[in-house]
Amino acid sequence: TILRGIKRGAKLGEKMSLHTRTSLARFRDFRMNGGWAIAPLHLGRYRTDYVLRGVAKRNGIGANNPEEAIYPTAYFDENGNLLDGAFTFKITFDASKMRKAASIFWSITAYDRSTQKLMDHPFSIENRHYSVSSQKGLKENDNGEIVILVRNQAPRDPTMYSNWLPVKETGFYLIARLYGPSEEVMKGPWEMPPIVKIEQ
Repeated sequence: TILRGIKRGAKLGEKMSLHTRTSLARFRDFRMNGGWAIAPLHLGRYRTDYVLRGVAKRNGIGANNPEEAIYPTAYFDENGNLLDGAFTFKITFDASKMRKAASIFWSITAYDRSTQKLMDHPFSIENRHYSVSSQKGLKENDNGEIVILVRNQAPRDPTMYSNWLPVKETGFYLIARLYGPSEEVMKGPWEMPPIVKIEQ
């Protein structure tokens, strides 16, 4: 029944938020790579897929249709380890490819895994941002790459604050938002770059 499907989806969504690694892998049609998961293309227009509807409602308020936005989500790094603010992570994007992948803009936001709320990090007001975004002056290196650092300490170089996603020393997860996604983003073979733990 409809109610049974929604309840099943809500339970699966709870497993996702409680970091059960296999829950996403078991769920049909999710594309998995490098720690990221991309939902099926009928996210946002569920019809009779009450399980996916339940997952979406458990893990967020709602979702646009895929032609408007795609939402890669990550609870794990590229090696399958839970994301934790005690460590530093790096995500390296090809800037030119990202301009094609998201024609409007793209962003990544960090959320506290225990509360599902924005990461309430302890940094000063001028540095207190909760996401990185192509609309916020991301810096490219000489190789045409945008390197995002996810860490609990500010970069030594203040000019790199735009590429820094602050977190505190606790479990977290990431949601990327790609607005105006290309066909390759929606249907493949495009993939998010892996979330790499930096050994320090």
